[in-house]
Amino acid sequence: VPYFARSSSLNAWEASESFEFWFSLPGGGTMAHGDAYCELTISLQLRGRKRWRLMMMPVGEDEGTLLDTRDGQLYEGGIWAPEYDTVVGPGEAIVFPPSYLHETFVSPTDNPDGQCTVATTFQMTAPAPARFLRAFLPRLAMSNLQHEERCVSGRWA
Repeated sequence: VPYFARSSSLNAWEASESFEFWFSLPGGGTMAHGDAYCELTISLQLRGRKRWRLMMMPVGEDEGTLLDTRDGQLYEGGIWAPEYDTVVGPGEAIVFPPSYLHETFVSPTDNPDGQCTVATTFQMTAPAPARFLRAFLPRLAMSNLQHEERCVSGRWA
């Protein structure tokens, strides 16, 4: 568990339960998608460099317009329009709130040694993104966060 999560027993538990490791060779990465986590996500790059592109969940009109946020589905219909584009290197992290759609790419130019890149991703519960939730609750209620994870009517209620 990272040192900054240990001061909160809630975060220590959440981080220890949600650790994932990601290994990518140059030319690899993930297609644009949305995770169904009710908590903020931290991705810490351990080796190599990885490009991240992110965007906020678009506004949905009703249940019939729910986005398919599975890997690669956001490219259809011109929905994918990243707002942020950054490269994360060893020892650096990217933090993003629930509902942020994202893709990653490991560029051979950024990783000329051709070695496998390594990152770890985990979630943190506290502090809750209260202002973010208040500002975007109607949008979040019409997203995969509510329909897959019941974040709005359960975790955040």
